[in-house]
Amino acid sequence: MTDSITLRQVLSSVDSNSRIKKGRAYEVEGRVSGLKIEKAKLSARVLNNMGRYYDVEVKRTTKGTADWLATGIQGSCPCGDPHSLCKHVAAAVFALVRLLAADRDLYETWVGVRADDDHGGLSMDDAAIESHWGEMNDELPDTPEAFGRADELLRRLGPSPMSLGLPELPDLLAPCYGILSTAGQGILAAPKVETGQKSSGSSSFARR
Repeated sequence: MTDSITLRQVLSSVDSNSRIKKGRAYEVEGRVSGLKIEKAKLSARVLNNMGRYYDVEVKRTTKGTADWLATGIQGSCPCGDPHSLCKHVAAAVFALVRLLAADRDLYETWVGVRADDDHGGLSMDDAAIESHWGEMNDELPDTPEAFGRADELLRRLGPSPMSLGLPELPDLLAPCYGILSTAGQGILAAPKVETGQKSSGSSSFARR
């Protein structure tokens, strides 16, 4: 994938682009794991419907600006999709946005405050960085329907205090949380059917 697009183009195309919509669903279901940002590059693993993981990269292709959503990105994925933005890259982009909104240090790296890359850095003092980060969060949708995910509380546990060279527990449990969430939503959405036995019991109780 060689085309450069903006974060805004991805986030605003959920309803009009089937691949981006599917990518958003993947992220909400907890299929994105192994997230790592270094030198304005995100590395992640995305689980597809067949149980296979794809190693995905999303790179920042322009200097971070005050309009952070206009920052260019470029994705790569070995899935073989001929389109410039496959659902696995889209999933990684949504995970990236959530990561940047939650961690200012990673945000600084992404926009170029502390990134040694080819696109130049931003000259901002601490107050300007805080304001810049705040503007980013103000522009993001804050409804569960927009960026909610089933394993949100699990992710708040953060990484383990010690690195054992094993997958992180949230990464292992995230797919289970997604399955349970989907099942729960199905139960809540199902129409309530009262059986004849229950109705009869209610009438009997009323006559007493």
